[in-house]
Amino acid sequence: MQGMVLWGTEFCHLCDEARIIVGRVSETLGIPWVFRDIVDDDRALDAYRTMIPVVEVGGDILAWPFDEQGLRTWLEARRASATFSSAPAGNQLNQNQS
Repeated sequence: MQGMVLWGTEFCHLCDEARIIVGRVSETLGIPWVFRDIVDDDRALDAYRTMIPVVEVGGDILAWPFDEQGLRTWLEARRASATFSSAPAGNQLNQNQS
């Protein structure tokens, strides 16, 4: 199952809140995730600059605001449509990051 990418940046209180939400949902559903800073990726910076935090799974995005239930529902829909495949390549997975 492909993991989630949480796009955000440093010194973003909404991104900090999203990390907690993503961490809880990840643990509950067993879905790995990574945090990526938009300033390290030109495509993400252009696309998500005014939307962060953003959860991305297989090209689908869920932009803030979201809560645990909203993220869970969104992920279950992705799972049902087989958007998930394998963990994000080349990145360390966040474990218990909050």
